[in-house]
Order: sequence, then structure tokens, then C-alpha cells
Amino acid sequence: MNARFRRSLPRAIALLAVAASAAIFTGASHAAIVDYDQVATLGSGDYQFVDGSVQWSYTSTAISARLQGKIRENNDNGSCARMRMEYFNDGVSIATKVGAHYCGTDNKTWYYTIDLNNYSDPNIDLVKVSLQKEQTENSGDWEIVESAYFSPTLEQDTVKLSSDGVDFGDSNWGVGGPLGSATVDWQQGEGMILTPRIRGYLYLNNVAGLCARIDMIYESHSATLDEEHSGRACAPDNSRYAANIDTAPFTSDQIYDVIIKLQTQSSDGSWHDVPDYYAKDMVQIDAGY
Repeated sequence: MNARFRRSLPRAIALLAVAASAAIFTGASHAAIVDYDQVATLGSGDYQFVDGSVQWSYTSTAISARLQGKIRENNDNGSCARMRMEYFNDGVSIATKVGAHYCGTDNKTWYYTIDLNNYSDPNIDLVKVSLQKEQTENSGDWEIVESAYFSPTLEQDTVKLSSDGVDFGDSNWGVGGPLGSATVDWQQGEGMILTPRIRGYLYLNNVAGLCARIDMIYESHSATLDEEHSGRACAPDNSRYAANIDTAPFTSDQIYDVIIKLQTQSSDGSWHDVPDYYAKDMVQIDAGY
């Protein structure tokens, strides 16, 4: 998504959760909240997990899944409930964690707040969230009431650049510029290895002899990692020309954002940023969260 128009997930949820999520990481790492999944009610009758969510956070060294919600117990005199999280990589279980258990002492209805985030690993690609019950306290006989599975998904971002005679967007030309946006896909390898793939069309319109390209600056939270550029496109005359851009020149486990901008070439062969305000934009791995 274009950095100027953020995704519609309620910002309040993300802002309240950032500090708590970041607390599990140490050193100079920063947590980026990249995905948010709602958990449908697990269980029924006297044992339920309600109002649930899984919030995915990334750093350059780990992935974590924060489970929040409430356990609802009814008629639970002498019985207990807890949440269980099992973590997978390529279909193989790599860890299992359980939260605190809550036991009833009467036959009333009780709600217990859950905030579970006690495991992180760079290779998590799936988590199994389960509501468990223990019919008799301290029996150790825990059974799963119901489970659900969730995967971290890095959503596609969009970017649209425009200036006098040079534009970057989708394949559909409108009045004076492309109708839609180019895309940025955060392609994930093993662990936290990311490769942003930029795809779109670079347009030259009524600028005979001009050459242009897309320039990309890759940044971590605190430093510039690299600068790369697409191939160039040149206009032989004043007609409208469109060059297909499909580039993914940089891979790292440190990428937090990418600055994408238009550049044009001077007669001496040097390249310069197009100074127009809308000729530059930024996409972030946690845009909108």
C-alpha cells in the first residue's frame, strides 16, 4: 500500500500493542507488526475462547505470534482451561507453549484475559492455537477443545509515482498518467530473509530523448542498507512509451522499508532524482499496522 494511504486496520490496536510485543526482543532489534488475524470463537458451551486475535511481529532475527483474547468458563466448578500454541516450520513442529491455567471454584460464568507471547523464532511459518480443558484440577489430563491455524502474511504494497512526462504505475493509462499503482511484494525466504519485488510500468510521455529509471533505497530501522535501480527506459520521440519494470535486486534480513523514486539521465550520463513531490514514495514492511 502507498505509504501515504495506510491500511484500514484500527491503528489503536497496533499502537497499544507495539510496546508489549517489542518487549520480547532484546538489543537493537525493533519489532515490526506485519499481520493481524482475528480468531473465531473456539469451543462451545461451557468452554470457549472469545474475542481472540493473533498479532504477528517480525524483527531481523525472529518472528513471534501474540495471542490475545478471553477464556470463558461456565459451570466450571473444579475444572480448568488454558491456551496452547504450537509452532511449525515447513510442516514440522518446532515448539509448544502453554499459558496459565484458570480453574473454577463455583458454577458461575467467568472470563479470563489472555495475552500470550512467550516464544519467538526466525523460522515460524504456522501456529496452531488451541483451547484446552482439564476436567479435574491437577490431574494433568489436558484435552484440546478446538484448534485453529494461522500463518504470517506479508501483504502486497502499492506505489504510484508521477511527474511531468515520467510516471510509474500499472499497465492502464488514463488521462495524463497511469490509472493504478505499481506493486511491491515482500517475498520471504527461510527465516527473515526478505526480497522486495517491484513490478509496474515506467511511462515516458512527450519527452523525446529522455531516459528514466526507478531508483530503490533499502533501509533498516536505523541505516541505509543498499541502493539499487531498474534498467533504464528511453523515449526516441514524443510518443508515449511504457517499459515493464519487474525487479528484485536486493535481499536481506534487515529490510524495514524501501524508498522508491523516479530518476532521469542528464546529457553527461549522470542520474538525478526527479524533484517533484509525487516522484518519490516509501513502502514499509509494517505499513498500516
